[in-house]
Amino acid sequence: MTDVPLGNVMKQERINGLAVTGSDVVFAYEKGGVYRVPLSGGTPQPVKGAERHHILQWPWVGIHRGKSIFRELLNVETGERRDAVVKADEEVRCGVDRCAGVAVRYRIVKVERPRDRNGKEIKCGTRRCPDTVQSQTILRRFVRDRDGSHERELPRTFQQGDDAGLERFFKVTLTGPGNQDVLTLYDAETGRSADLGIRPDATGGMAIPDGGLDRLMTYPIKNEMYVLDLAAIK
Repeated sequence: MTDVPLGNVMKQERINGLAVTGSDVVFAYEKGGVYRVPLSGGTPQPVKGAERHHILQWPWVGIHRGKSIFRELLNVETGERRDAVVKADEEVRCGVDRCAGVAVRYRIVKVERPRDRNGKEIKCGTRRCPDTVQSQTILRRFVRDRDGSHERELPRTFQQGDDAGLERFFKVTLTGPGNQDVLTLYDAETGRSADLGIRPDATGGMAIPDGGLDRLMTYPIKNEMYVLDLAAIK
C-alpha cells in the first residue's frame, strides 16, 4: 500500500478510520487529523482543512466536541459544511444526514463516605472518599435530521453511541418469551422491530452484528454467517 511502514505511522498515534478513495488511502488518527497516501506508495500528507477531524464516511469528516460526536461535518472534496442542531442537555452521535442520542439531566447527590465494619472511615487511596456523586437521568432517546426536524423517539434499550445502519436501523434488545433477551433491528422510519434470531449463549453473551453505518450487516448464528442487506428493506 505504501513504502512507509504502517508501524511508523501508528507510532505517532492509533488509527481509528481508514478508507480507499480512487488511487489513495485516507486515514485518521484517534486524536484527530486526516491523512492521504497513494496506493502506489509515498509519504502520508495531511488533508487540507481536516487537521483535527475524524473520518465519518468519506469524503465527510467531522470533529468531536465533548459528547457531540460528528456534530460538525466537512466534505473535504467539495468544501460543504454541515452543522447539526444540538440542545444544551443533549448527547448525540451524528451521521451525514441524522443524529441519534439522548437528552440528559445531571445533578450532584450527597452520599455517605464508606466505612468498615467497625465504623472507621475507609479512604480512597491516600485521600478521603468524596461525599458527593453525579447522578444521571435520561429524559428521552431520539433520532432526528441534522437540522433538528423529524425527531422520533427511540426505544428505552437504545444504546447510546451505536452506529445505525444507513442512519436508519438500530440494534435494540427487547424482552422475548420467558423474559429472554432478544436482539432486534429497529427501523426508525416505521417504528417496527425485526427479530434477528440472535440469542444469548451458555455464558449469557450475545453476538453483536457488525456493519456500522453501511448497508450490509453481518452476524453469526451457530455455524452459519448471516449477511443482511439493509438497503433491500423498504
